[in-house]
Amino acid sequence: HILADETITLKHNNINLTANLKLADGKSLKDGIILMTHGTLGHGKMEIMTTLQGLFADNEMSSLAITLGLNQDKRSGFYDCTIPHSHQHTDAINEIDLWMNWLKKQGNSNVVLLGHSRGGNQTAWYAAEHDSPMIKKIILIAPQTRNMNEVKNDYKKNYNKDLMPLLNKARALVNQGRPEAPLKHTDFIYCKDTTVSAESFVSYYKDDRRMDTPFLIKQLTMATLDFIG
Repeated sequence: HILADETITLKHNNINLTANLKLADGKSLKDGIILMTHGTLGHGKMEIMTTLQGLFADNEMSSLAITLGLNQDKRSGFYDCTIPHSHQHTDAINEIDLWMNWLKKQGNSNVVLLGHSRGGNQTAWYAAEHDSPMIKKIILIAPQTRNMNEVKNDYKKNYNKDLMPLLNKARALVNQGRPEAPLKHTDFIYCKDTTVSAESFVSYYKDDRRMDTPFLIKQLTMATLDFIG
């Protein structure tokens, strides 16, 4: 029996993933759902997610706000920068697919995908690779845009050091068959002076057109609503 407001747990790669389910009054999972993915190092109960879930419920729409695992068991709250990073940007695409399969098993065939910030890019990436009839519409809220010059300039501005020597070092370790090699005292995403695996660093900083959401939007076949802010 599914409650109107509860935490759902799924097993994945030896960790438990969680999501907050909020059913609108009188609705069941079979009546349609908005599957929501948060932004960088965030979680399914951060302010924008809970606010949207409440507003959706007020308007007779149910939602499932997932918390990306980032290789932590039952992760909650914002990512603790003292914990070494071994996650990858594309992990989210696999996790969205897991939740889609869970919804399908519950008898759901009507999903609106929603993503915020980096989660917007991951949502669009998932949809571009999974032309599922379950996906009816897509909502992207300030989705990630990207070009490599901006990435390098932002890294220099934020951390007063050049990105490319670090990226080249990380890439070399991956090519040597050492993807899990730790880069200690490294500035990574929002975490200053943290530890990150070579593979993880490459995943978030490599030059890949799919990290630029407008590139992905052109490939989508379903109706897409994009909020730019």
